Amino acid sequence: MKKFTLYSLVLLAVAVMAACQPLKRGYGIDAPEQYSRVYLAAAYGGMKEIPLTDDAKPTEIGIYANYSGLVSLASDLVVTVAPDFSMVARYNQENHTAYKPLHQSCFSLVRDQAVIGAGTTLSENKAILSIDPRKFLDNEVYLLPLRIVSVSDASLQVNTGLEVLYLGISCTADKVTYTTDPLLDFMISPTVNW
Repeated sequence: MKKFTLYSLVLLAVAVMAACQPLKRGYGIDAPEQYSRVYLAAAYGGMKEIPLTDDAKPTEIGIYANYSGLVSLASDLVVTVAPDFSMVARYNQENHTAYKPLHQSCFSLVRDQAVIGAGTTLSENKAILSIDPRKFLDNEVYLLPLRIVSVSDASLQVNTGLEVLYLGISCTADKVTYTTDPLLDFMISPTVNW
């Protein structure tokens, strides 16, 4: 009986010591890199609406990139985004909508790259989109699809379900309309008691 108890204690001690050892790289899974993905978390859940007002200055929006995987990033990862207007027709078809693409004069990418630092999962240095509300001609909602177009580490895959961020952008402003004849210029404005 004493021998059996001694063997049980030795086996228990070996099991505890084995359990306390640090996990191997990638949690012991073969080729853990295959489970790594780069994506835009804001793309989750469909179109994001951005209502703007005509305040006479451009509005900047940060676009963050994300990383998930079993292995930490060994070096900084640069994720480049760009508008992809071919996605407007696809979005309209899949969602039974009729959005128009945002005109290129209404926006610019101040910075088209987001950098995810080594060992992290979210870009601190974000891509920056600038939208100029003064360039909008009406109060419609326009669609601007931003897509991941490149990743600095070619071995990493892009999550195809979260690679396109759809921004629905509108500018609610009282627009001023002028005629082409300087003698007949006038302003159309909303009035309550005419």
